[in-house]
Amino acid sequence: MRIFYISVQLLLLCVFLPYTGAIMADNTIAETIELLPEQIERYKKKNINILGAFKLRRQTTSGKLLSEFSGLAWDKDEEQLYALSDRGYIVTLKPQFMGNRSSSITLLNYTFLKDKNGKRLKGKMSDSEGLALANSKNKKKGDTEFLVSFERKPRIIRYNKLGEIILRENINSELDEINNYKGSNKALESLGVHDKFGLITGPEKPFNNSEPGSITLFSSNQHRWRFTLENGNDGALVGLTTLPDNRMIALERIFSNIFSGVKTIIHLIELTNETIIQKKLSRIEPADGYLHDNFEGITWHKENRFFMISDDNNSVLQKSLLVYFEITSLKLKN
Repeated sequence: MRIFYISVQLLLLCVFLPYTGAIMADNTIAETIELLPEQIERYKKKNINILGAFKLRRQTTSGKLLSEFSGLAWDKDEEQLYALSDRGYIVTLKPQFMGNRSSSITLLNYTFLKDKNGKRLKGKMSDSEGLALANSKNKKKGDTEFLVSFERKPRIIRYNKLGEIILRENINSELDEINNYKGSNKALESLGVHDKFGLITGPEKPFNNSEPGSITLFSSNQHRWRFTLENGNDGALVGLTTLPDNRMIALERIFSNIFSGVKTIIHLIELTNETIIQKKLSRIEPADGYLHDNFEGITWHKENRFFMISDDNNSVLQKSLLVYFEITSLKLKN
């Protein structure tokens, strides 16, 4: 999803709030952000304990673009992090940890997604938005597969780690028809994998013919649920990730106008055959500090810890932020 405007608050914070850090090696693509103590305390009051924050470079040392990241997924077997760009490529990242904190991020690989002829995706076909993984927690290395959802030409494709198509996933025919969406850029922004229900996805905004303020979540085994947005007019479903207990985290972005800024809501949802139970865990706003950019990707790491990434819209006025944090109020079920 591309936001063409940026709030006055966001611009001022980008310019004036301090962050420090340096590039440590050629493959280190992130500068460490040091938050002010009062900012850290504000996040803690909202159940967010920041364990690491980074600003990503705009390109690799070889000149490849690093921009417009909308999807994020943690590979438990490989202990690697994958970030998906709207421009049809995936970067493989290696976080380094010191205790429970993330201390640095290095780039391991850069993979272009390809079409059925083995050519790099281009134009409308390359608008990749949601990322999930298959075979990433089976205790076998080397067999991870990428599951990618798209806008403009809505579909879900399974890829190998070379970016080559394995198959097109089937979920629901309603998702294939672009006229069902609020716009061509309001399609399949988020994607998750549930142990019982399979692939879970939904439109970024409510379908044209659906109830205002709620989004239909679809599963690959033909279940569906109504997810209620915090802000029915300006909210959007932009990210999903699954917890080990099969509950899910849903990321809602709220963008009303250039003066109100970008807000992020973190929801906890639990799916059953017939119902959805949801709870708001945190709300991040411009007044809280530096980390309020256009967050569109989230992934569970371990325990109650997560990575989250922002989409810079390829704009010099925005940033690609990667944040490592814990949700202090979240307790996993046994």
